[in-house]
Amino acid sequence: MVLLDIVKQYFADIGIDMEIRPMDSTDWIKYVLIEHKHDQLAQRTVSPYGHRFEPLRQLGRLRTGSSSNYLMVNDAVLDAFQPQAIAANGEDAVKKILRAANEHIAGNTLLSPCFRRGHSASINRG
Repeated sequence: MVLLDIVKQYFADIGIDMEIRPMDSTDWIKYVLIEHKHDQLAQRTVSPYGHRFEPLRQLGRLRTGSSSNYLMVNDAVLDAFQPQAIAANGEDAVKKILRAANEHIAGNTLLSPCFRRGHSASINRG
């Protein structure tokens, strides 16, 4: 809960009153996936390592309009990474695109102050 308090304080410092509501997994599924009651950010950690999807599938889950985009990400720059990676020639080209996607995500999230340019966060740790 300490990390959540830090995030809440980060928003309070800029004048945003934010509710953070930890939920059991079954309650979260009902609230977010079935009843669609969340009006903003909703996050669920599936395991200690996050979602266990291979990187290209995870990028697809974060695409605007995807039926599995439970986080309601709407980012045209992020949307472009998956088709680029699919069309890439060779493993090194795909890795370069995935690294760029990771850096984009890290630089455009609440945790962006935690990362310095040149470092990346991973979408997929599975």
